[in-house]
Amino acid sequence: VVLFVLLNQAAAERSRLAEARRNTEAYEQFSANTANQFAELLQSTLGLRQAAAPGQMEEAALFKLRSATNELKGRGIVPSSTLGILEAQIGWAMMFLSRPDEARDSLNQAVADLTRSLAKNTEEKEARFLLLEALYYSGLLADEAGQLEDAMNCFEQAFAAQTGIEPRESDRLLLTHLYKRLERLAD
Repeated sequence: VVLFVLLNQAAAERSRLAEARRNTEAYEQFSANTANQFAELLQSTLGLRQAAAPGQMEEAALFKLRSATNELKGRGIVPSSTLGILEAQIGWAMMFLSRPDEARDSLNQAVADLTRSLAKNTEEKEARFLLLEALYYSGLLADEAGQLEDAMNCFEQAFAAQTGIEPRESDRLLLTHLYKRLERLAD
């Protein structure tokens, strides 16, 4: 009986180690892919490579990064704050590439992940500020799309998120724009 219990424990440990190895391999692959995608994005942005069409390489690199981020998220091995940061960066980049729908999707996902992260650790000031920015830019995109109720909701959430932040000098401009948008939409 004791031998049987030990064999079951050994099998369970082997299974756990195999899963840990798969997660480690996935994370290493994601890290390598992310580094390559950032390198491609920088090379095309700096003009070191000629793209077939303006922005084509940047978009391709961002879509690859977004796909890799979603795959890693599905495995559940990366903290939600890290995922939120990546998704927010992808969203902002998509905004500058004039891809508002993709940008808003990424920003909304960043909001969800950063909110989840802050629910676990309310003291994460950087995550709180990134949440504020993601909500603000998502609100801007909703406003530009004529979705005023969604925009107002984002701006109100951003206003609520900023209450726990001691604004840096550079952040005050964002907060000023947020207040102006809230006032305009309230009218």
